[in-house]
Amino acid sequence: MKGNLRTTSIGFLVAAIMVVAGVWLHSREPVYQGKSLSYWLVQLRTANRPQAERVFLAFGAKAVPILDRKLIVSSGVGKDSEHG
Repeated sequence: MKGNLRTTSIGFLVAAIMVVAGVWLHSREPVYQGKSLSYWLVQLRTANRPQAERVFLAFGAKAVPILDRKLIVSSGVGKDSEHG
């Protein structure tokens, strides 16, 4: 009985670690000069815009999935709206 409980507990622990690691690895943003894509996105609205534009060129296609997710979240797509 104790053996089954221990095996089950270890199984759940391993599964939880795998889920956390998967989420962490999937949600990581590209980094340039130690700053995340989100940081550089904010910089596009500042006097630092020219450098931010160069950074996005350097990010290239790696930036697209993250920008797509941010656009969906900020626009509220997929959420229930008041009007429909």
